[in-house]
Amino acid sequence: MRRDDLEHIANASATLALAVDRTSELIGTLRGLALDRALGTELLTFDDAGVVELSSSVPAASVAVVNMGTTPVIATSGPRSSSAPLTGVGMFVVGVGNFLCLPLAGSQHTFYGRPGELVTVVRYTCPQPPAAGTALGPAWFGVDVNAGVDNVVYATPHGLPAQYGGFSAAELTGAATAQFDVRDGALGGKLIARVHLLANESRDEVNTAELLTTPKVFFNLISGLVALKLRVH
Repeated sequence: MRRDDLEHIANASATLALAVDRTSELIGTLRGLALDRALGTELLTFDDAGVVELSSSVPAASVAVVNMGTTPVIATSGPRSSSAPLTGVGMFVVGVGNFLCLPLAGSQHTFYGRPGELVTVVRYTCPQPPAAGTALGPAWFGVDVNAGVDNVVYATPHGLPAQYGGFSAAELTGAATAQFDVRDGALGGKLIARVHLLANESRDEVNTAELLTTPKVFFNLISGLVALKLRVH
């Protein structure tokens, strides 16, 4: 066999070996993509009803949600309903400032939160291992209270139990003390906070989130006159 024939065979063998290596590399890459391929990452704004809908021709197997708002986000499989599901299969709840990735199969998904706030959603075509954690830390929703009215001053957007996180308050007359209660749901509900203010006193308290048993926060002015903002989820 001639020398140039040997060189041609050697070059062809080297080319084939490179092709095999490259093919193996591509197969490995494709296998990796098949394990965690995402349909897309989307930053979404809740509409005036506090709802976002997503659909695709390719069904998702798992969904990751980053809650960027001030109320828990309810993630569901399926189309929008007249009210958000609070329990059952095909749904999960993501706390304020948290992220959660869980199996939620389907080609259509609906998310419920506070109108105008943001949520990040990643949908995966293949099942992902469950994951959870803190993404942003808690952000509170501030409620300005008409301190002359005993009433429900806050209700969660979709019926989940409310969370209380403190207040900012000031006594307004400068000449008398003031006292008010924050209660769970109604005047006769569980006492969440009882606050006494001296004349001309201002106070700011940030509490660890306390989960109420109802979606509503009730304010009861016992005496005096105050300016008040509550922190809630």
